[in-house]
Amino acid sequence: MEITKSVAEFLTSRPPLTDPAFTKWGVTLLGMLTLAQFTRKTIEFLTPYLLPSRLNKFKHTLQNQSNKEKPWAVVTGSTDGIGKGFALELAAQGFNLILIGRNPDKLANLEKELRAVAADCQTATYVSDASKIQEKTTQDFSHLVRLIGSKPVTVLVNNVGRSTAKLANLTELEDQDIVDVININDVYPTLLTKQLLPTLVSNSPSLILNVGSMAGDHGFPFMTVYSGTKAYNKAWSRGLSVEMKMLEHKIQVQHLLVGSVNSGSNKVSVSITSPTSRVFARSALKVTTTRKIVAPYFWHALQMRIFEALPEWVIDTMLIGMIGQIKANIGSKEE
Repeated sequence: MEITKSVAEFLTSRPPLTDPAFTKWGVTLLGMLTLAQFTRKTIEFLTPYLLPSRLNKFKHTLQNQSNKEKPWAVVTGSTDGIGKGFALELAAQGFNLILIGRNPDKLANLEKELRAVAADCQTATYVSDASKIQEKTTQDFSHLVRLIGSKPVTVLVNNVGRSTAKLANLTELEDQDIVDVININDVYPTLLTKQLLPTLVSNSPSLILNVGSMAGDHGFPFMTVYSGTKAYNKAWSRGLSVEMKMLEHKIQVQHLLVGSVNSGSNKVSVSITSPTSRVFARSALKVTTTRKIVAPYFWHALQMRIFEALPEWVIDTMLIGMIGQIKANIGSKEE
């Protein structure tokens, strides 16, 4: 109250425009507004990482269930990388899992790993090649819908995704490779979500996590197709979130901005800015806020905040240097 009173007194004490003291008053006001804006943005930035996880909101049993079965989560691209990290973390936090992947052997091995993490974790597997989705259309999901049946599914993690087979400019890419990346990253999660939405609405409150990338914000050279698919994913996630709100469905849709993560397809050294897939997944499940778009891993968020403050030409220069270095490293390994 004292601060508010002091601010009010300051604002009402404005000197006349012709008074030399007006300049000092104006500079002071500008400083106060700048500080207030900085404070607001800092609090807004830190809030998701300071608040407790809301995951328990989606870890509920259905009222009409006689056996009070544990809730189920569906994870795509679950056998490697971030998807596997999500599967392990969800099992550790009390969910049963429906695992989607294209390799039956890897799915079977993952089931064993999950039981080592949580002995009472029930699992079911669904073999599906996301790159072939347009050949099979939505009929490909009929078996998945039957597999889910009456299971209380409350969480969907749309993780499956990949980049083009090689780091190359657009004219050097194979047409089929481009189509496959778009199918895997965009068409598959969109059609899968469409099929599972009735179940998620019925079992609400429910959660949809869509795994994105920094590339979708900035557009990486020699990764243009991948960048474009992640930009779609971000806009689609935000639009779907608002759509659920308009329809008064208790479905939280969240787009996860991802930086460098040590995974099956990204063999970077583990560091504070490149966590393991499981550490990233744990961060994502903790930061289940009402934010539509969030970088769940704090150090990625800090990197992105710094990026946003830079001029575009500086970002372009950094991206050119980064991709150039990656291409040079790939070239040296192939020699």
